[in-house]
Amino acid sequence: MPTRTVNGGMGSGSRSRRSRRPYLRGSLGLVVVVVCAVACIQPTPPPPALPSGTGVQFLQDAGGTFDTSTGQYSPLMNRYVFRNGSLSAPVAAGDSWFLNSPGPLAVAALASIGVPLLPDGTARYPWNGFAGEGVTSSTVTTGIGNAYEVTAPGGTCSLDPYPGFKLLGISPSPDATKLAVLSDDVDVPGGSFTFVDMYAVDSGGCSLLTHVQYINTGGEPNTRPSNPAFIWSPSSTAILYSLTQSATQATSVVRLEATSGSAPTAVAGIASGCVVTGWSGADRVLLDCIPTGQAASSKIESQPLAGGSPRVLDNLNAPSVPTTSTASLGAYHVGYYVPGTTTLVYNSGSKRVTNSDGDTFAQIRARIVADVSGSVSGSLTGTSPPVIWHTDSTSDGTATTQVPTMQLVERFTH
Repeated sequence: MPTRTVNGGMGSGSRSRRSRRPYLRGSLGLVVVVVCAVACIQPTPPPPALPSGTGVQFLQDAGGTFDTSTGQYSPLMNRYVFRNGSLSAPVAAGDSWFLNSPGPLAVAALASIGVPLLPDGTARYPWNGFAGEGVTSSTVTTGIGNAYEVTAPGGTCSLDPYPGFKLLGISPSPDATKLAVLSDDVDVPGGSFTFVDMYAVDSGGCSLLTHVQYINTGGEPNTRPSNPAFIWSPSSTAILYSLTQSATQATSVVRLEATSGSAPTAVAGIASGCVVTGWSGADRVLLDCIPTGQAASSKIESQPLAGGSPRVLDNLNAPSVPTTSTASLGAYHVGYYVPGTTTLVYNSGSKRVTNSDGDTFAQIRARIVADVSGSVSGSLTGTSPPVIWHTDSTSDGTATTQVPTMQLVERFTH
């Protein structure tokens, strides 16, 4: 019978014990590695949720109609509200959905054709959170032009016309105590003036805080704003807006304080072609960046207002076959900060889908993500929308193809 040695004897038992020591050490090391592999790796955080009581109103195209005689597609938009984890029943948005809730990039196009941005009592300015709630406007036609009266909770402000006055838009501050106004004076020989005015609204009416003038001389290079979708700071103390250089179409961003006699200052580090669509309490700005001449592509980015490297949050790549409804898809590829947070909701273009002809397109869908490094996005409602196809004309008008419908963030609700 083999001798079992306990205290270091020379029998076979001692050799057996020595041979087991390396195996035991290796086993313990393996256990440590396995445990660390499970416990030491930080789990990926889930997508953020909307704050309690805050909702998002969004649109979903259920598949509209295609007019073969004109080659135009008309979406069938239904409106939904997602709040506190519940999704409302759909309500038909009607044909005026675009005019009622244009994105910040579409506002300038509407203003240029005589449709100014005006407060209507609702939060129709999602780039400024709940701004616009409780602020209404009325228009009175006079012999000179349209007069505009804006009523806020604290008072009323009257904007009287003068010869050549053309209002482009009014943007209330998030706290409804100030107005930022963009207008043109087109009755100028050989050109026009563009004005950025800021007013304080109180029980005594409104008082002018600052007045900035941009000169547009016909045929001469000039730099001026054209988009009345001003981006207010969450504290309602300043605005950001874009300037466009007429000769090169290069863009830049300036900041204007809501204080008496303030002048605009350049914001460094924001690339040309990037439009600001939000300003968070962490002093970061949200950008929609569209490459020059590529309106069907864009990137949603965020970066510190004081300067720094941008964080790319979503990419929209051009379709494999350009079509009528996707020609300006970059204008829909925008995001907004959820009021009081650093979370954003946005129209994502990162998912690609392929139709039966092999053509690939971005499926625009509403998503939510935290504006922090390494964050993971998720569907706004927790469920990805189905892919619904509709007929659309190719941009050259020679053929038709199938394009996915869109889901678009519209505004915030309480």
